[in-house]
Amino acid sequence: MPETMKKNIASVKKTKKTTKNFAKIIQKQISGVQVLSGLIAVFSGMVCLSITGCASQKPYVAKVAEDGVTPVNITVHHGFKPSQIIVPASHPVRVRFTRTEHAQKSCMDAVMIPDEDITVNLPPRKPKTVLIKSHPKGETIQFACGMDMVKGSITFR
Repeated sequence: MPETMKKNIASVKKTKKTTKNFAKIIQKQISGVQVLSGLIAVFSGMVCLSITGCASQKPYVAKVAEDGVTPVNITVHHGFKPSQIIVPASHPVRVRFTRTEHAQKSCMDAVMIPDEDITVNLPPRKPKTVLIKSHPKGETIQFACGMDMVKGSITFR
């Protein structure tokens, strides 16, 4: 067998081996990217759930009290719980916000209700009560943290 043919065969074998090694490296990187993507998706879901409650939180349905006012208690801790509230239409709503976070300063140290022109500071562990006037059926009032990042709503039905 001529010498050049031997060199060509050796070169082809070396290329095959290099290609196999390269393929293994690429497969490992793809697997790593898939694992990383999965972790990012899980982490994003956890952040979503812990901050805003996302879609997993069912709306809280409040009832009118004997005094004709609908009482609602909202815990403020990395979000509003509950964040979606349904109240009877044509009755005022007494919302009590209780911030359970320990940090003095955070996004959640105030609540804004723009439709009612209300902004209330929420000191840690000191409940603050807000009275929202009655609204007709179908209206929704939005509330948010002081930075307008974390939100909730009260829907009149």
